Amino acid sequence: MTGRMEGIPRSPRMGGSGMNRSRALRCILALLIPLILHGTVAAEPSGGAAKAAPSGRLSLKVTSDLLSVFPDKNFTEFTGHVEALYQGRLLKCARLRAFFSKQTRQLERIEAEEDVVLVDKEIEANCDRAVYFKEKDMVILRGNPRLKSGDNVFRGEVITVNLTTRRLTIEGAVEADIAPSEEKAK
Repeated sequence: MTGRMEGIPRSPRMGGSGMNRSRALRCILALLIPLILHGTVAAEPSGGAAKAAPSGRLSLKVTSDLLSVFPDKNFTEFTGHVEALYQGRLLKCARLRAFFSKQTRQLERIEAEEDVVLVDKEIEANCDRAVYFKEKDMVILRGNPRLKSGDNVFRGEVITVNLTTRRLTIEGAVEADIAPSEEKAK
């Protein structure tokens, strides 16, 4: 994974002020290493399949152009050509924020923005903004959301999908293009 460290002040010897880069890097690693070891975040080239971490949990695998870590706010932000794989689900977008519990350092939610594409089994969704809630295994799509399931296409102002039960709720200016089911030939 390639990327630049953003928002890290340069040391006085490097022409900046504040903490030096090596101290900042140690702070970032102090946050990321427990997450990686716990199987919560792993950065690797795209195209890999989700694998169970040693603890049995599935990991979040992300590739992007830039990684920024905000330990005081308990989130990590990936920007530029983001591809994330979590529980066999593929998410593509321009910016992704992964929020973690302060106590357990476990993934709580994922927020994706700009040209969002979500693929999960037979579902493909496109929107401007998506928020995934891990505890409920639910995703909320906003900003011109469009969801395709098989030959059926749905649109609305807000689309909510429970990825476990496959329950779908569409709010505001609902459009549904439902393909007729194929009957078995007798």
